[in-house]
Amino acid sequence: MSNVYGEGQDIGKGLGFINTALEKIAHNESVVIYGDGENVRDYVYVRDVAKLLTLSLEKNINDSDIYNLSSNHPVSLNELVDLMKSILGINFEVKYLPMRASDNRKVVLDNAKIMKHFDQLSLTPLENGIEQTYNYLKNKASYVQKSL
Repeated sequence: MSNVYGEGQDIGKGLGFINTALEKIAHNESVVIYGDGENVRDYVYVRDVAKLLTLSLEKNINDSDIYNLSSNHPVSLNELVDLMKSILGINFEVKYLPMRASDNRKVVLDNAKIMKHFDQLSLTPLENGIEQTYNYLKNKASYVQKSL
């Protein structure tokens, strides 16, 4: 699986740019990018991962193989921030910090094989997944505030 994002992701371990950024935006905090923002990732929505796992249960175990699960649409962190601003209609602050040694410049997977084998699998467009994840996080934050 490439970079999975969506509802329920634990950002406490410092992983998951989309969820981390959306959490920051939901709490009116700055989004942090390490490096120049030109690092490229291929994001896949968590509900698409769940759909694939459900579909794979219906396959014969002898048909097992190795696949890449990705959107096949690489995007830079800068492009992702612009997309979030456009989708959410929020002009949030972005802070650029020095690149970390552990940051890979480009992580992109080819999903042609899995899409051919599971032809009934359709992937959620990044715009839709970001919007659904943000709405989930905003509702969750709202619920926590009301509970306190």
